[in-house]
Amino acid sequence: MIESFGIRTEWEYAARAGSKTAYYNGDITTQAAIGVCVEEPALNEIAWYCFNSGPLTHPVGELEPNAWGLYDVLGNAFEWSNDQSGWVPSGEPLADPDQTVGPGSARDLRGAFRSSAPRQCRLANRTGLSSSIKEATIGFRLVRTQP
Repeated sequence: MIESFGIRTEWEYAARAGSKTAYYNGDITTQAAIGVCVEEPALNEIAWYCFNSGPLTHPVGELEPNAWGLYDVLGNAFEWSNDQSGWVPSGEPLADPDQTVGPGSARDLRGAFRSSAPRQCRLANRTGLSSSIKEATIGFRLVRTQP
């Protein structure tokens, strides 16, 4: 799906679960700069982030899921997505963004992690990182289509 600021990926579609706000349970209520750790009441219910996580990741399912039943979409651990890192201009055709991506290429990390500040936990936030990086704050989500 093409939107005004680039592409919306399968990850974002599933994470949003129909929402149009910064988080799947509402908008940002605290106006702090990117990278500043402050309490964000909306995130306390759905995500482990800098204000409530402590130094470790948490077991999945301890906080509220999105409308489609997906837990820990925001915070706790970044998720590798299969999307090539980078911005795609609005209106540009995008049949298969992975055709030019090879091993070691930058991929998008989505969802933020346990030390992320509230503005970094937005559903639209993306971070590019080489797939050769191994990090305890990065995971992945298994998905399958219905038969």
